[in-house]
Amino acid sequence: MSHWVFATNRHPGVSTGYANPNNPLSGVVRYNSSINAYEINDSSSWVSISTFTNVNTHPDLDENMKWVAEQRLNEQKIKNLAETHPAVRNAVKNLEKAREQLELIVTLSTDHTQ
Repeated sequence: MSHWVFATNRHPGVSTGYANPNNPLSGVVRYNSSINAYEINDSSSWVSISTFTNVNTHPDLDENMKWVAEQRLNEQKIKNLAETHPAVRNAVKNLEKAREQLELIVTLSTDHTQ
């Protein structure tokens, strides 16, 4: 048994019988329970869809994700050092206070200019 997955320009949906399996539209996706796989019609035949799919992303995404990972590692390193080094712990506390002060100043400055 196949379940049909279709999409219009506004609403995706699932059909269990009224799509014509003998004359499907190109791009129609179905779940074929006989082989336990999703298939897509390429206008001439049904092709199994891999469980892995390539997705195109914005070119900056990889660079941004690398930056985030580096920041997380650096923050963890500082946190670990702060647990055993009083000077690092004090510097972290001072940095937190400075961030709070900066946020307050930015808020007050923004409110003042509007």
